[in-house]
Amino acid sequence: MWWKPLGKLQKTKGETMIKIKLSDLIYSVDASSAGNMLYLNKKTGEIVWVTDDDDDHEKLAEDIENHPEDYIDLPDSSDFHEWSVMERFCFEMDDDSLRDEFLNAIHGRGAFRYFKDLLNRHGMWDEWSEFREKALREVLETWCEMSDVELIDDQSNP
Repeated sequence: MWWKPLGKLQKTKGETMIKIKLSDLIYSVDASSAGNMLYLNKKTGEIVWVTDDDDDHEKLAEDIENHPEDYIDLPDSSDFHEWSVMERFCFEMDDDSLRDEFLNAIHGRGAFRYFKDLLNRHGMWDEWSEFREKALREVLETWCEMSDVELIDDQSNP
């Protein structure tokens, strides 16, 4: 599994569905890092970042603690298992020698660096970016379904 399930959000009767843009979710997950906590404010529909670098960190953390019913935990970069996505990318390659080269690169120390080096060497950044975005999109669509959040797809081609 490429991500950690976050559980099903329970809605109260008469509560309207929260809406969120796919581009906002993708940006938030991609930009998040260790130490950041991401939440969706159910009242405003805004994505809220709690970081130690933020001056309002304590005030925001206190509000979340005092009103947990107003917030939903968002997936972050640690919920998206990048290495598993890299492995799937490798296994979907048609060229056996290329697939083996990539699979060897992603095992052991420096796996991410070696993987990126191979993407550069073989001119495969576009293929990787498209594959990764599709995998991230699947994770976020599933999260939205589980959390009863309506996803606004603002990235589809008309």
